[in-house]
Amino acid sequence: MAQNSSAYLIPLIMAFLVFAARFYARENAVSKTSPAFLLALLMVALLVAYMTLSVTASLIPYASLGFGIAGVLFLALAVFMFLS
Repeated sequence: MAQNSSAYLIPLIMAFLVFAARFYARENAVSKTSPAFLLALLMVALLVAYMTLSVTASLIPYASLGFGIAGVLFLALAVFMFLS
């Protein structure tokens, strides 16, 4: 895979979807200060940061891999939160 591939963002997008599902399904979308909502906002901020850096050609080598690793960690947290 290329060093700046968008495929590394798949875990980050999946984590966002799990956080959003937990917010709507488990917490009934009642509080904007719930951890699931705040973590979903963090996922959106990370995706926007990646897109901004990518468009401006400011990504350092292997930055996509760093975003991917962060996505895997957040996905593990999202699954743990969803199951608990």
